[in-house]
Amino acid sequence: MNYPKLLHNANFITLDDQYPDPEAVLIENGLIKFIGKMEEAKLKASDNIEMIDLHRKTVIPGFNDNHLHTIAMADYLAQPHLDGLDANQIIEVLKKEYDQIKPGEPIYGNLWDYTHCSNPHKSILDQHFPHNPVVLTQYSGHGIWVNSQVLNDLKISKDTPNPEGGKIERDQAGEPTGLLFDRAAHPITRKKFKRMHSKKSITKKHLEIALTHFAQNGITSVQDNTWYPITIKILNQYVEEKKLTCRFSCWSNDLVYPYYLFKRVTDFDKFWVREGIMKYFFDGTFSTRTAWLKQEYADDPANYGMPVMKTQQVEKALKKSLQQNRQIGFHAIGDQAVCEIINSIEKSLKEYPELRVKRPRIEHAQLVDYADIPRIKEAGILIAAQPSALNAYEKDQGLLGNQRADQAYPYRSLLDQGVHLSFGSDFPGDSILNPLQNIHQTVNRSGSEKITPKEALICYTQESAYAEFTESFKGTISPGKVADLTVLSDNLLTIEEDRINQIKVLATLVNGKTVFQSQFIFPD
Repeated sequence: MNYPKLLHNANFITLDDQYPDPEAVLIENGLIKFIGKMEEAKLKASDNIEMIDLHRKTVIPGFNDNHLHTIAMADYLAQPHLDGLDANQIIEVLKKEYDQIKPGEPIYGNLWDYTHCSNPHKSILDQHFPHNPVVLTQYSGHGIWVNSQVLNDLKISKDTPNPEGGKIERDQAGEPTGLLFDRAAHPITRKKFKRMHSKKSITKKHLEIALTHFAQNGITSVQDNTWYPITIKILNQYVEEKKLTCRFSCWSNDLVYPYYLFKRVTDFDKFWVREGIMKYFFDGTFSTRTAWLKQEYADDPANYGMPVMKTQQVEKALKKSLQQNRQIGFHAIGDQAVCEIINSIEKSLKEYPELRVKRPRIEHAQLVDYADIPRIKEAGILIAAQPSALNAYEKDQGLLGNQRADQAYPYRSLLDQGVHLSFGSDFPGDSILNPLQNIHQTVNRSGSEKITPKEALICYTQESAYAEFTESFKGTISPGKVADLTVLSDNLLTIEEDRINQIKVLATLVNGKTVFQSQFIFPD
């Protein structure tokens, strides 16, 4: 039963200046009813209240992940992870994982990267798996390594041109090597994505796995690359059955499923399953050398990366978002890509000043020219960043050079300019879902762009709510807001900063209901 609760003897980090250090928090009907003195809370509580002594543990607003891929999580977690492995080791892992596979069945793997597997080639996969299509996703999610069977199925040969916004890597003779980037990989990645959504039973199984991971990590809201209506139908079913343990903002992508169909067959509500952004991809990633940069890659002279949309397409998308009363977000990682998105938004604002109140978003913004940051603020653009990308500093040094690697992920500079900055994980696009691990990286990084624990917490809660227009009812511990709370083993704001990654999530509450606890805290 979801009885009313009175939480006390805890360190409450409310992020609400009106309630800086309360003695108690009263929860009734899924909402925070009262914050303040213990005796006054008792007077306002109903007779059947649960009195919960938290023994000086820390309570924060529930984490809100601003960008991830819910259904892809389970698929990712079920497949072999190839990070840190060279080509020979990758083959051994795949042989062990797929030792009972039948001819024609697909072989999948995730997270290989050039750092350890420097020369991936189709011939390596052909030698060991001649009768099965092999698709291995690169660390960034924007490149795949495939064997000849996949290339043949896609009819990719020496004479196949690069698709617009994509790249087929070739050897000196012009033959495809088996590496496909961005839109060149879309026929495979879309097929794989569609497979995850092909049956309601499969999607439900994936959703259950994801919900478990969210609760264990103290995540009470997610902003999700949903894309297919079947996911929203299942989410709504879970709401009706009172089984949903996380709030969702559901995104669409016209390249995957046209928005007019997406809208026609789906229903949304304010609190549980919201209509999220219309998302577009504008460039690639650092590790595939397809993020669009102002200066060439340090280890690949004359390569600046590339856009996957034309300027006219961006401006058309901005206009379309206004016509459909939608918030819009653009994947842009390189500094040239970020600059071009700012240019297009600035131009659109002159004709459509109402665009500002729609809070246009740039997703990732991993490298930003410092000169463009005031323009971001002036245009009212939100930056939705993912600190999980910070775990690849040495790799960034090789790709960008030391100076740009130090300036990447410019969280301090963005906050100092007053830009709305929110945090998430991009899981499984990046490999760290745990918000505390990601906060640890933003606080303990070297250089001038580190931020404080409180700033990082605000980015993961209050600012993530702002990024999806939900700041009126979540993001802080305030009277009248939903009782989405996370209980931590230690005080995030006072623990030694190099120990933040040792903090544990002890319990997670969504709408006042306990959806996870690692030890006995809340009565059943």
